[in-house]
Amino acid sequence: MRFSFVFFALFVTLSILLFPVSAGAAVQPIQLFLNGKQLTAEVAPRIVKEGTTIVPVRIIAEELGAKVQWDGDARKVTVKKEQTNIELSIDQPVAVVNNAKVALEAAPAIVEGNTMLPLRFVSEQLGVKVTWDELTRSVFLFKNAASASEPQNADASDKSSQNAAQPVASRPAVSPPNADQPNANKPNTGQPNSGQPNTNGQNTNSQNASPQNEQPSAKPIEAIGPKPAEQQNPQNLPNPAAGKPETGTPDKPAGSVGNGVSDKPAGTTGNGTAGGGAATSSDAAAKPGTAAGAKPEGTKPAEEKTIVTVQGISLNAEQIIVKTSANGMKPNITKLKNPDRLVVDFPYAQLDPSLKVNADKQGEIAVDHPAIQKIRYSLFSTEPSIVRMVIDLKSKIVLKPADSKQTNQFVFDVKPAPKYKVVIDAGHGDKDTGAVSATGRYEKDFTLSMVTKVANLLEKEKDIEVVMTRKDDTFLELAERVAVANDAEADLFLSIHANKFSNATIRGIETYYSRKESESFANIVHRQALAGTGLNDRRVRQSDFYVIKHTTMPAVLLECGYLSNKEEESLLYQDAFQNKLAASIVAAIVETLNSN
Repeated sequence: MRFSFVFFALFVTLSILLFPVSAGAAVQPIQLFLNGKQLTAEVAPRIVKEGTTIVPVRIIAEELGAKVQWDGDARKVTVKKEQTNIELSIDQPVAVVNNAKVALEAAPAIVEGNTMLPLRFVSEQLGVKVTWDELTRSVFLFKNAASASEPQNADASDKSSQNAAQPVASRPAVSPPNADQPNANKPNTGQPNSGQPNTNGQNTNSQNASPQNEQPSAKPIEAIGPKPAEQQNPQNLPNPAAGKPETGTPDKPAGSVGNGVSDKPAGTTGNGTAGGGAATSSDAAAKPGTAAGAKPEGTKPAEEKTIVTVQGISLNAEQIIVKTSANGMKPNITKLKNPDRLVVDFPYAQLDPSLKVNADKQGEIAVDHPAIQKIRYSLFSTEPSIVRMVIDLKSKIVLKPADSKQTNQFVFDVKPAPKYKVVIDAGHGDKDTGAVSATGRYEKDFTLSMVTKVANLLEKEKDIEVVMTRKDDTFLELAERVAVANDAEADLFLSIHANKFSNATIRGIETYYSRKESESFANIVHRQALAGTGLNDRRVRQSDFYVIKHTTMPAVLLECGYLSNKEEESLLYQDAFQNKLAASIVAAIVETLNSN
């Protein structure tokens, strides 16, 4: 009998302890963003006692730019940044900030071997603003007062900040596999005065970039809590910046849409339409951080902005239509994963009272569509006033702003996402001229011209979306080029270059790969390029050039010929030759994708 009682008590205790875990298993994971850039952590952020979010100490150290010290004996973490000194002890609900004790809503803890700190508390002590978005279950950190008033998109857009070493040249030098390999005498592959060659595939001029503009966020349980539209005072709203998000590759929309709505939620009408109602608008006058209408001494008053009212959201066969009180809205589109969804922010916007929201201040449109699961909306922020629309996806689409035939509405075309994505990289650019040819021409100009021709041909392939790392004479670090490809989740990556050697008789095409998974792509590119141009075969070679080593998809670096050979240099800068080579490269890409 005693055994049964003990067993029953143990069962009840375990049930109580395990219930929160099982109950929260299906909850969407918390995501962190710093000034629009998504942050990743080795241990997922989690909500603990009283809704406080804790994150790994690495987020504090790397993303907030603070110095962190660990005292193992005392089980204490010290966080220092400028004039702020914070001491936190594991399992102790009290912190010491600049020698003053401060109560914590949740104590630091050790989870899966990682020290976890209360994010909101530490962030705000360091002057970082923290907000929570219930629609996306995301915590947004704003590193300074200026950025705190900017609408944030959580995309991974064109270029992301890199915390890793970033070599300056577009590809590092490599040890020669044999005596005739010109790259042995081509320091940093043609970048003038770029430093000594490095046989480990890294440029000796690499820079260790300190974490820039990256920080995590805190207590997500504290929602922004905007008032319903009819209760707001839209006066004196700060002027939000409407820029595209940092990091990643720009979103290119596409998809098809079906009519009809299943189960109309509150605030929606038939045919996939939400809202209607009268329009209202008002002006935004005050600058962030100043009293309403005040003009700080020595500063100009902020430009007045009209707040546009979002009156309705509807979906037809191929478009999402947002009805507004005025024209001129400039939304920002962001792509999020796990689960896949698109976030559309409308700066200087508010919700019409007819767009009903629930207790969580969200509205929802259920749709019957093969790619779109539902559309949600909310007033994401009141300072600045931003309306957020979230499109939950069943499969990937491309969402693209389109011209509207009617006034006072914003239209998005919805099209199917391309089957494949290919990133084409024009080597060098701007201050990095690349190799200088026999007659004084720059490699960077040849590579840009070639990449443009390749991209134009690829755009005719309906199943391929092409992304260029640069479209003009722009300089990108090696890590930035890699980030473009990795953030885009590309299927293939091709970097185009031209070669140079001290022996002017050397000529021909060389193709490089780094990882075994790229070998087949390299062989196909090399074969097609030789057949299309008739140049000498300088073989397929394996080397750890940065851009083909650190990309996560099959990646190839193509040396199209030798600028140091006058005859070959003349060919390389001819449009007729470039067109032949571009067609060969596109044929190789198509063949590779079809073979997969």
